[in-house]
Amino acid sequence: MTQNTTETRKRGRPSKGSRCMILARMPVDAGMIVKQAARARGASISDYVAAAAIEAAVVDVRGAK
Repeated sequence: MTQNTTETRKRGRPSKGSRCMILARMPVDAGMIVKQAARARGASISDYVAAAAIEAAVVDVRGAK
């Protein structure tokens, strides 16, 4: 009998590394727009929002120089 360990059988998707949770409250209409945009790009809501936040932060940092 073989043992099912993570060494012999990996389950699920590969880890994306350490994560932190950021909670944002927004109007329902805005939330629906974000969900539709994420779905249209084939991304999760979390990945879509993270990418948008990073892009905005980079623009802010570059503009502050």
